[in-house]
Amino acid sequence: MISRSERVATTAAGWDRVVALSAIAGGVLALASSMLLGVAFGFDITDVAPDLTVLPANRAGLVRWGALTDMLGFYLLSVPVALHLRHRLAGPDDPLMDLATVAGLMYACIGSIGAVIVATVVPPLLGDGGPQATTGLRLARDVVFVGLWQTLETIPWSVWMLVVGARLRRASGLLGSTAMTIGGAALVGAAARIAGIEALVGVPVALAIGLFPCWQLGLGLRIVRSGAS
Repeated sequence: MISRSERVATTAAGWDRVVALSAIAGGVLALASSMLLGVAFGFDITDVAPDLTVLPANRAGLVRWGALTDMLGFYLLSVPVALHLRHRLAGPDDPLMDLATVAGLMYACIGSIGAVIVATVVPPLLGDGGPQATTGLRLARDVVFVGLWQTLETIPWSVWMLVVGARLRRASGLLGSTAMTIGGAALVGAAARIAGIEALVGVPVALAIGLFPCWQLGLGLRIVRSGAS
């Protein structure tokens, strides 16, 4: 008969594999999303809220698949990671880590809603040229890129990354420092967007977006190595 401690250990090992797979798959899909949307919108890190009305209809597929992989890679696959880090990094009575975990879940929820709006609404309107399509594309840009992704989402994202990064530095200086850099960049981008200083939004937001998939991959590989040792 398997003892309770053995069942707990087996369950924990299985969960670690789920988290590692989520982090690695998230990193790969996030990189794929960045490439697809980069091709669709143009690789301009200073323009993180592109003018969707100028995109031709033949980029609809790039936008749709870029947004869907964004939904999975940057957001939904971050949920197991956030819960895992709460379990691994929090103390017995740790409200700060609780807050960070809630912030991570908020980030995933807000961002994935924005991604599915882009995937659903934007592709059919590209290349239409009519006034209704133009209005819809401008509204999608303002609601998702400016509102959800660069104003609302970046606030909980920065909280999650800064707190988690500070805790992770005890185990891995590189992963911890990378997370704190992501959090700091997201916070600067959010502050610039709220203050209406659009020229200061692009670079920090692009930095956070560029580093996050690398952080996911690094975290996933670290979990795999720790489980194998």
